[in-house]
Amino acid sequence: YLNGDRMKYDTTIDLCTEYQINFHVGKGEPLQERRRSFKVNVDFDGLSPFYIRGEEMFTFDDPVMLHFVNLNLGGVFFSSESEFQGGDQVMLSFLDGEMQLLAEVLRVQKNEEGGIVGYGCRFLDVNQTQEERMARFIFECQLLERERKRALEDKF
Repeated sequence: YLNGDRMKYDTTIDLCTEYQINFHVGKGEPLQERRRSFKVNVDFDGLSPFYIRGEEMFTFDDPVMLHFVNLNLGGVFFSSESEFQGGDQVMLSFLDGEMQLLAEVLRVQKNEEGGIVGYGCRFLDVNQTQEERMARFIFECQLLERERKRALEDKF
C-alpha cells in the first residue's frame, strides 16, 4: 500500500550471502480495487433457476447448485458445475430463498490448468430491503469470524 492505494511492484530477489537476501523493487503501479465494499468469506450453497445470455433466457430443468465463496454488498464469488460466461446474468437464490438477486458475471476465474474455479459477479438492481438484509448477514459473518479467531487464540 502507498498512500492508501494498493500497489503492484515488479520485484527480483537474489541471495547475497548465507545471511542476506537482496530485494530489488522496480516501478510500482496502483491496482484497481474490484470491490467497493468489505467482503467476507462464506461457505454456503444457493441455487440458480435461470440465467440470461445476451437477449436469451435459459431456464434449468432443476435449479443449479451454486457454492458461495465470498460475499459483499456489491457482489459475490461463487463456484458451480454449470459454466457461465462473462456478461451472463445469473439469478441467485440464497439464504434459504430469502435473497433472490440477479448478478452479472464480471470475471471467470480459472486455475493454472484452465479449469474454472468460480465466477466473480456484481449484483444488479438491489433494493434497499435486500441491501439491509445483506449488510446484516455480512455483519453476522464478521462476528462469527471474530469469535472463531478469539477461540483459536484462547487455545494457545
